[in-house]
Amino acid sequence: MAYSLPVRQFGILLWKSFIIRKRHYIWTFLELALPIFIASLSIIANSGGKGGTSVEEPIRYRPVPVEKSLRSYYTVLYTPVNEFTVNLMSRLNEKIDCRGVESEEELDDIIKSEIPFTISDSVEKLLLGLQENETIAGVIFHFNDEFSDTPEPTIDIGNDTMVPQNLRYTLRVRDFELQHDAYPKKQDFGPFPNADHYIKKNFVAIQSLVNYAYLQLLSEYLYQNGTDVPFPIPDMRDIRAQRFPYPKYIRHPRFQVSIISRFFPGATKLNTIQLTMEYCTILGFVVMIVLLIKGIVDEKVNRARAMLRLMGLKDFIYYSSCFANTFIVMVVQSAILTLMFCVGSEAQLKGASTSLVFCLLILYSSASIMFAMAIAVFFKKPTNAMIIGFIMWLSIQEVVAMLFEKRAGLTETSGLIHIPEWAHLIICALVPNYALKVSNELFVESEVYAAYGTFVSQYAQYSAHWSNIFRVLPLYKYLSVLRVAGALIFSCLFYGVIVWYIDVYCVYKRQSNEKYQGGDDDGYDNPAYEETDPEENRKKYFEAEPKKLRVGIQAKGLRKEFAVKVAVKDVTLNVYHGQITVLLGHNGAGKTTFASMLTGLYQPTSGELKVDGTDAIKNPEFSRRRMGLCPQFDVLYDELTCEEHLRLFAVVKNCPPKRVSMEVSHVLEQLGLTFKRRVLSKDLSGGMKRRLSLGMAMINNTKILILDEPTSGLDPEARRGVWDFLLSIRKDRLIMLSTHWMEEADVLGDRIAIMSRGRVVCCGSSIFLKRVYAGGYHLRIAKSDKFDSKYFQKFVRENLPDSKLENETGNEIKFTIAPEDTNKLPDFFEKLENDKQELGVYSCGVNVSSMDDVFLKVIELENTKSKSLEAAEASMNHDLQTLAVARTSRANSVISIYATQQQNKTNGDGAPGAFKTTNNHLDVFNNNAFRAGSFSTDRPLYNNNIGDIIQRQTPKVPPGRSLTILKLKALLSKRVHDIKRNTKTVVPILGIAIGCILAILGLIETTVNATDRFPNWSMEINTQAAGYGHDNLRAIYFDQEKSNNISFRNYYAKEIRHEHFGLVQLDDSRNLAQFFGIRSINTNRNKGAYLDKFYPDKAESTTHSSSSRVPTTPPPSTAPARNYSQASDRLLDIALRDLNIYREKWLIGASTEYYRRRWLYFAWYNGEAAHSLPISINLLYNALLKKLISKANSLSVANGGPSYNPDNFSISLDQITFEHFNPHSAFLPFFGRVYNGIFFPFSVSFIAAFYVLFPTHERISKAKLLQLMTGLSVRLYWISNFIFDYTVYFCYFVAMFTLILIWDRSFGYGLYFSNPLSTLAFMSLFLTFGLAAIPFAYVASLIFRKPSTAFGILCLISVITGIGMGVIATFFETILEEKLSAEIRGLFYAGMWFTRLSPVVALILGLQKLFTLDSTRLICAQFQASLRAILCGIYAASQRTNPELEELKILKPERCCDEVCGNECIFQHPFFWFNWLGVNDEIFMLILDAILYWSLLALLDNKKIRESVSKRFRSFYRGTKDVMKVSKSSKTFKLERMGHGTAFTDKDVLEERARTEKILAAKKMDQEALCVHNLTKIYSNGNFRAVDQLSFAVSKEQFFGLLGINGAGKTTTFRMLTGDLSLTRGNSWAGGFDLFSSTQEYQAQIGYCPQFDALLDRLNSFETLQLYGRLRGIPDDAIKLEVNRLIKKVDLQAHAARMCRNYSGGNKRKLSLAMALIGAPPVVLLDEPTSGVDPVARRKMWVAISDIQYGSGCSIILTSHSMDECEALCDRIAIMAAGHFECIGSTQYLRTKFGQGYSLIIKLNPDIVAENDLYLDQVQESIEDRLPSAVLRDIHQTLLFYHIPPESDVTWASLFRAMEEAKSNLQLEDYQVGDTTLEQIFLSFAKKQPQERPKRKSLADIAEML
Repeated sequence: MAYSLPVRQFGILLWKSFIIRKRHYIWTFLELALPIFIASLSIIANSGGKGGTSVEEPIRYRPVPVEKSLRSYYTVLYTPVNEFTVNLMSRLNEKIDCRGVESEEELDDIIKSEIPFTISDSVEKLLLGLQENETIAGVIFHFNDEFSDTPEPTIDIGNDTMVPQNLRYTLRVRDFELQHDAYPKKQDFGPFPNADHYIKKNFVAIQSLVNYAYLQLLSEYLYQNGTDVPFPIPDMRDIRAQRFPYPKYIRHPRFQVSIISRFFPGATKLNTIQLTMEYCTILGFVVMIVLLIKGIVDEKVNRARAMLRLMGLKDFIYYSSCFANTFIVMVVQSAILTLMFCVGSEAQLKGASTSLVFCLLILYSSASIMFAMAIAVFFKKPTNAMIIGFIMWLSIQEVVAMLFEKRAGLTETSGLIHIPEWAHLIICALVPNYALKVSNELFVESEVYAAYGTFVSQYAQYSAHWSNIFRVLPLYKYLSVLRVAGALIFSCLFYGVIVWYIDVYCVYKRQSNEKYQGGDDDGYDNPAYEETDPEENRKKYFEAEPKKLRVGIQAKGLRKEFAVKVAVKDVTLNVYHGQITVLLGHNGAGKTTFASMLTGLYQPTSGELKVDGTDAIKNPEFSRRRMGLCPQFDVLYDELTCEEHLRLFAVVKNCPPKRVSMEVSHVLEQLGLTFKRRVLSKDLSGGMKRRLSLGMAMINNTKILILDEPTSGLDPEARRGVWDFLLSIRKDRLIMLSTHWMEEADVLGDRIAIMSRGRVVCCGSSIFLKRVYAGGYHLRIAKSDKFDSKYFQKFVRENLPDSKLENETGNEIKFTIAPEDTNKLPDFFEKLENDKQELGVYSCGVNVSSMDDVFLKVIELENTKSKSLEAAEASMNHDLQTLAVARTSRANSVISIYATQQQNKTNGDGAPGAFKTTNNHLDVFNNNAFRAGSFSTDRPLYNNNIGDIIQRQTPKVPPGRSLTILKLKALLSKRVHDIKRNTKTVVPILGIAIGCILAILGLIETTVNATDRFPNWSMEINTQAAGYGHDNLRAIYFDQEKSNNISFRNYYAKEIRHEHFGLVQLDDSRNLAQFFGIRSINTNRNKGAYLDKFYPDKAESTTHSSSSRVPTTPPPSTAPARNYSQASDRLLDIALRDLNIYREKWLIGASTEYYRRRWLYFAWYNGEAAHSLPISINLLYNALLKKLISKANSLSVANGGPSYNPDNFSISLDQITFEHFNPHSAFLPFFGRVYNGIFFPFSVSFIAAFYVLFPTHERISKAKLLQLMTGLSVRLYWISNFIFDYTVYFCYFVAMFTLILIWDRSFGYGLYFSNPLSTLAFMSLFLTFGLAAIPFAYVASLIFRKPSTAFGILCLISVITGIGMGVIATFFETILEEKLSAEIRGLFYAGMWFTRLSPVVALILGLQKLFTLDSTRLICAQFQASLRAILCGIYAASQRTNPELEELKILKPERCCDEVCGNECIFQHPFFWFNWLGVNDEIFMLILDAILYWSLLALLDNKKIRESVSKRFRSFYRGTKDVMKVSKSSKTFKLERMGHGTAFTDKDVLEERARTEKILAAKKMDQEALCVHNLTKIYSNGNFRAVDQLSFAVSKEQFFGLLGINGAGKTTTFRMLTGDLSLTRGNSWAGGFDLFSSTQEYQAQIGYCPQFDALLDRLNSFETLQLYGRLRGIPDDAIKLEVNRLIKKVDLQAHAARMCRNYSGGNKRKLSLAMALIGAPPVVLLDEPTSGVDPVARRKMWVAISDIQYGSGCSIILTSHSMDECEALCDRIAIMAAGHFECIGSTQYLRTKFGQGYSLIIKLNPDIVAENDLYLDQVQESIEDRLPSAVLRDIHQTLLFYHIPPESDVTWASLFRAMEEAKSNLQLEDYQVGDTTLEQIFLSFAKKQPQERPKRKSLADIAEML
């Protein structure tokens, strides 16, 4: 079955992700196992009979006297004191002591001073013997001023007593703990446990007393005879509080009453710690989400994302594959979690539909993945993305829950901000984790309602099943499972839009609107200069277009403008199939931008662009599918093999399925990677990686290849291999490449286009461009001892008058031959050969003008067009001229290191008898160094104007304390510069750390506060003020049988109507029938429906009889209620109709009973409405008041007295609570430990892991190595890092300490700093933690290969161990300790000691102990001394017998009781103590950790020890895996020993070894710059010699070149010479110090420029060079001048203030060069210093290198893949192969000795070729006749390539004469002749190099797998 391309692309990306998961098996296992493990812990924790739901029977309450808790010895205060209040309150003295005070403030002060610590009811029952006066309340009466606008109506009862008709007072009760909430939040579905709080705190008792006294006072005045009183005023003992019954309810394990709620009535909401489904899922998915974020950001950073896009992969498919990759795993996990949480007798959601839960988890997984993707697109650094993603994933839902209040459902939550219920749906759509939390709550509540529906049919409709998903649960208005699911779907779409907008749309917009993103300009480009080429210039500089080739890419007027730069200016260029088109240009010329427009990465501002005739601007997908891109940097996946890479890109590029395997094998064979097909890309060499990148571009027979520096980093042999390959495939493809290698352009380019300042300034073949711009040849003459420079220059001037001197050194002189003199070359060479000995010429050579000359000429001409660049050009030419003169003058004074006894005698190898080797040599191909006519020898060759600068000696600080301080200052400055620019990492980490501290303080502040922390609040006692509103409120009334109190019923009904209540009369059958909607009132009249119909056994039988039918609710009874039991039945019937309405709307009621000759009044109240009881009592007394006044009014009017309007009389009261001690603080030690154990690990873990980032980066980038090579000791390096890191840590500590201190002192808590010793212990813990955590991070930095990986793993380990051990220790010490045996406790304590090896664990345990000590001291201090003595005595006597006190053990009350704790009480317990609460254990372990990790760091940072450990680890871990792996990938491959002593067959190499041994024997190593003897490195188990007994010496001031292909041993040699790699045997000396015994002093003699830039990204050039200058000992008074001089020399002035990470590759190489040269080290090692630099910048760097070498007198050892560079710079060159030298000598000496003949290139006339088909054959026949030995190597279009072997007798004269005749006779357009190049010699030796060996895994590799 054939699938469409998008489907196949999607599938191959999934396959790629699967392979990566398989090879990161540890993380994959953690992803899969973590959710299941956490869910298993949840099941285990909830096991033991706690699973599932249980039905609890209805609860009926008996009446309770309101005076139940009142004691005669209590005291009530009142104010103000006047006749009325004294008269009123004196009537209470029989029940309670009343005392008046003058002011409200005095009343408050007295009550507050007597508030003791509130204890539990269970304990309070044991303290009844405490008989002493206590002030329990205060009454504040309110009177309107008689002079006010509304004077209060009063009644004068005599004795100057004015009784107000409206009694208003405020009641303040001690220890009142209920809050203002109308319906307090509960932890479970049972009845509110603290509904009787108004009774227990005597509020309603005092209320009833005051109201009784007021009614009695009015009654005595209004009914003075006492006989007409309509009813006896009810005494307080006649008032009963009757609570509404509570119906059957469901108890669910998720909602259990917490321990606190059992003991403290104010504990209305304290969540217990439970691993519910949402928390298990969130914690289980954390690893997967973090890895998803990291993976996306990693692919963005390493350019894999852009590469796939350029290959034609659409963004939607890419993100779909990322989604599916994680989604598949989440689906499996969701299925397992669903089964674990929904199946089983103890499952948390056993009543919910399994499929419904699974579907919701699927939606949640989808939303979570999109949420993670949205996070990832905002970041460019994996470390930052992981940090923010990790924190957001774990905390955002809790932050939302704390911020926003949810007042809906059975499980309401508190929050700082009140938002409507529908707003939570919006939050669910934005925060998937919160949506999961809400949905799980809905599932649980649905399960409860479903269980409730077994006996109340209408609630069965709310079960969590598919049929009910459209229903909204009771107590909700908007939230439902369906709507939450819709929110999750919206979340997916919303975050999908975010991903698209940020990652696609914004990127597209930035292309045009943001600043230029291309490379650095390097000083060449002038934005103000913009000119189009006139037509005549196009004819001159642009070769005619091919006529028979098909145009593949056609650009016309292409232009790209950025906000601050025009990058491409009206480019018109055609690129043809069947050709290789090379695009050249300096950095910033516009090459990358132009190529980006071709590939569709950038949209052109204007112009046309067509690919194979199709508009690529309008249809970019078409062009992308036809193109293959090989970027400059390798974009590879470390986890994929070569074969897998090619397979991936083959499918992405739409290779037919049946051809994929064949295509992959074909490309591997073409690239020579067949034997590496199953080798991971990270194990490939640099050259092989480039080949693989090329293969990825050309896979699927791609017809258009865009190659950006395809041979970057390759050695000449590998480069030649790539060239041959490209030449072999060019016939079938369009190939366009950019390069900085001019030779590459010369060899490959059929057409070469050169760009400058955004324009294509010329285009044509190399011969065309050379003829137009450069032309001619370069003549190189090797001198003999008889050479006379002046005489020879005269000889050249006579025979070649237009030639110019290029350069002269001690053994060579070089001329540039003008094109006009080409026809004179035959006669010139004939004379030269005849007079060779007379002229003193040893040999001569001719090189054709190269593309370097063309490129430099083009840039020169372009620069002359811009006046603003004339000064820069003049300065450059001046530098080149000055240096050339200086080189020539100095070279003549250098003595040779070789001398022979006979001048003209040659040895058997053809070497000259007298051959000189100079110590410095620069061949700068600059035609402007000497102009024509300036060939006079009378001109002085030395320019004294630069002598002061060049030969100036840099001052140095002598070794000693001053130098150490200078180095320390440099290292600290480095860290300061780095951290101040690293705010994107530092600020989030510090923010998280401080945020965690704030979270701890906030939780303690919110949950368990200290003294006087219950807030005061006030409320009028009425329904509106209490929050019950006026809508649909219900009240009940009934009279007991035979006691119809009709008059009170009427007054009560009238009173409650004023409060908007609807009255339901339970003793009226008709009223009940009307309420229930029942027409017939005969049914169930004689018995209570609830009692008779809803026994559990009957309900159960009903369920079993018909499982498919929901039991119906029997009709409610309408029989009149005549007692409280029957009234409860009627109310339970009402509750069954709608539990939520019953809970919120049925608030109050009243009933009367005539009992024992007195009326009893019952105030009914709803226990779920916290303030309904005082409202009910107040309404009851107001009804009595109205009845009293109404009867008095009738009597008074009848007797002619005053009239009293009953409506003007009322009793109203307010309630104001005191701030007082919160009894939850008794649990502060427990919960505080949990909070500290959870949040402190987050805080300190991110801080501790931060210190691994910088040293890991320095180690991986080799910046650390470069610093150590300045003579810096390892000890000082780590000390400087520690000083800085500890300073940063101390700043964090000060901020954290200050924050906690301010919080602690501002509120007077004393929770962390109760006394000086506590403060000292706190500081000691944190300060010693820094001593241990920082070296712990340093040790980790030596293991990992990526800073982000090191940070993530270290942070994860610290968080998991810190939280895990903190929580475990808390529960063990508070709950489990006494239940376990001594053996188990011993094992636990031993394990705790072991875990303290983690500094985070030690810190957390110590902090928990400190908090326990401080908080327990605080709790104990809240007890009054007498109360504490009584409590402790009772506890000591009954703790083993009283089960209620047993549950108090979590409070550890024995720590306050001398009778129990003896000598180990909290007050006697020291903070510094080796025991259960002392922190000495932790401080000791932190100090031990510090010593341990510093010692481990010293051992691991020792190179010899580290490599020994790594070797043993590899041997143990890998065994023979490498051998097996190799045998599978290549049957012919085997490890073999490379060259040995007998391999050194070249005489020069043997002479160099003998000279070295002679130096060692004479102990004259200090007279040489570098002396190397028997340098050997053997890898593996002795089977592979990477370097084999190298011996050589580099003289002072000598430039030594070391060449070799990749794998020849150059890098290994350099690593050993720099001390980065240990030696198997041998030694090296520099400055008299040897590498083995004096490593530090030896390294100080060497400057090193590594192959890959070892830069500190956040430092600029000045800061970087200042760092290395100071490390080299340059004092501060000279460092600035020296740094500025070097910056100018390497041409970095324009970029010196920019951070290094923003540099182009060329500028980074310049800075690396300057770093190696600063401080003038005696020896400088340069490893490919100009790699990636354009030719102009490369020449400038050559000038700088030679200039600085001449000025400092240092010796330089160079490795390079540029043969031109070696010829231009090196005095001596050694070529390596197979780990040893093959040859050694000067360039011309090697040319002469190993010459390979001549090369000849002939360009035919294209017009004649088009007209005459026989023309090509004629030319070939003519060449064969004139040059019989010439061999035709290649024909391409109009170019013929010949080779003339060295065995022929062809001379330069005969060769040029033959070609001049052929050019004239055959009308050739042009020809080029050249002799053996250094590259040809190099390639001849490179063939001896065997295949590369596979790399072995290192310890760092294995760590990276984690």
